[in-house]
Amino acid sequence: MNGNRNVTDVVLVGPRKGQTCSLSGFDFVDGVAQVPAAAMTALNILAKYHSAYPRGSREHEDAEAKWERRHGSGKGAQLAQLDAAQVESRVREMQQSFDTEIDRMKAELRTAQAQLRDALATAAAPTSPPASVPAPAEEPPAPKGRAKAKAE
Repeated sequence: MNGNRNVTDVVLVGPRKGQTCSLSGFDFVDGVAQVPAAAMTALNILAKYHSAYPRGSREHEDAEAKWERRHGSGKGAQLAQLDAAQVESRVREMQQSFDTEIDRMKAELRTAQAQLRDALATAAAPTSPPASVPAPAEEPPAPKGRAKAKAE
């Protein structure tokens, strides 16, 4: 809160943090605007649409923590902190790792192809002809039409 009890300091969170701009009719200077404390609708609009929260409020702390989790950590942030030489070195390491894995997979494929060739060659070798299978006995055809024959 400000020295005046009738206004609340509202702070921008996220990509606009610290900016000087005008949002929903409120002027933010270095990311802070003074909003009448009783203007609940304005406070809700600023929070919902502009990520601006009363300083020190739970919503402000939660929004800051969420922003930091999403944008302050992770691989992108780690790479941003590395210098160009470190990034280039890491890329070369990863490329070498991929090349090694591809070579291993190619060797595995060649082995599987050789095993398949051997198995097909063994299966294609002539064997004794199969024993002749007798033809099934023919059954008389079923009677045609609707009438059924009477058994006598």
